[in-house]
Amino acid sequence: MSDVYYHPEKFGLETVAELDLTQESYSFDLLVVWRRLVDGQLLFARDAGCSCPAPFEGVGVDDLAEFSLTAVDAILREEYVDTVASEVAAFKEKILNG
Repeated sequence: MSDVYYHPEKFGLETVAELDLTQESYSFDLLVVWRRLVDGQLLFARDAGCSCPAPFEGVGVDDLAEFSLTAVDAILREEYVDTVASEVAAFKEKILNG
């Protein structure tokens, strides 16, 4: 089964940047930015869970939000204050220059 995380090309997307926000084994908490190939629009989503479901399982292009650096900054500021600053900077660099 195809999903947007493991097979973005099947959805007309390419992955631009990904930030894994979890510190625990057998779980995930991902913030991902994709580029829609047809028009270059950046889209993003966050998904978290245990290792049982795949990341973004059942998520399609219509479920992704249009990218906003303000929205991503709010997610990071409010929920991920312990995320390593260099990882956040590298994530943003990929988005802005990718």
